[in-house]
Amino acid sequence: MCLRHGNTSDGVIGYMALGEIFQGAILGRHRTGYEFGRVALQLLDRYHNTKHRAEVHFVTGYFATAWMRPVSEAEKLWAVAYQSGLETGDMFHAACACCATLQSQLMRGVPFDELWRDSERSVSFLQQINNHESLGAVLAVRQTVRNLRGATRSAESFDDEEFDEAAYVADLAGYGSRHFAHYY
Repeated sequence: MCLRHGNTSDGVIGYMALGEIFQGAILGRHRTGYEFGRVALQLLDRYHNTKHRAEVHFVTGYFATAWMRPVSEAEKLWAVAYQSGLETGDMFHAACACCATLQSQLMRGVPFDELWRDSERSVSFLQQINNHESLGAVLAVRQTVRNLRGATRSAESFDDEEFDEAAYVADLAGYGSRHFAHYY
């Protein structure tokens, strides 16, 4: 529609879904996905589109930028997604930004104390908005930190006084958004 009739403020969703997610992430055409992400971000600004700001920044970081650029650039997009989600009420994408940021920080070796502090803020936010699946993803990161610090019952288990790994794994099977389960 945009190619035939011109861009609109809501056209960012098409560029994001077709370009970033389908072309970039699913088909593995990462450069194409990244370029679509740049277009989506530019259109957000052009049309002063705050409604889709959290979603586009999250998706652009997660599905397009992280394949082509240093992860710190994706984390900056997720920071915008989080803040925009709070401002516009898009709590789903604000929650996604929490999960992606913490997982990214864990994988790039952010010091555990800093990661733990960030995770505490995320846990508080996710409990407040009652987002069970995102909270579960954050708990996986937290238990990884606890395990690597030797604070779980054994090196082969995430179990501790407050975390029952078997119950957690059973709960994952009921997640509606399977991508949150992959954090574990």
